[in-house]
Amino acid sequence: MLLAYLYVFKLLAPEVLYSFLSRLTEGFGELDVAAMIHLLQSCGLALRADDPVAMKEFILAVQTKAAEMRRQAQEAQSEGAAEGGGGSKAKAPPVFSKRVRHRSSASG
Repeated sequence: MLLAYLYVFKLLAPEVLYSFLSRLTEGFGELDVAAMIHLLQSCGLALRADDPVAMKEFILAVQTKAAEMRRQAQEAQSEGAAEGGGGSKAKAPPVFSKRVRHRSSASG
């Protein structure tokens, strides 16, 4: 990620990256979380070393958002069950416990 490289080479201030991370936290979609992970894997330790208080605030914000999303999912699930929507869920494909091996008819 370009932002991580710019930060590692001291071309960006940590505030810029924390601002970007906070915007990703607001959205908190799959791509947002993937971008957060990539950014933190690239320069998370340096970010923490430069501004540990901001890193703590970021982590707390992510934990709060994750708890909120989890609560919303549970509420939606319980509302669906209360309305009789339990039968509308798609069934998961069966899991096969045995591995099928194909043998060739010619021995060689």
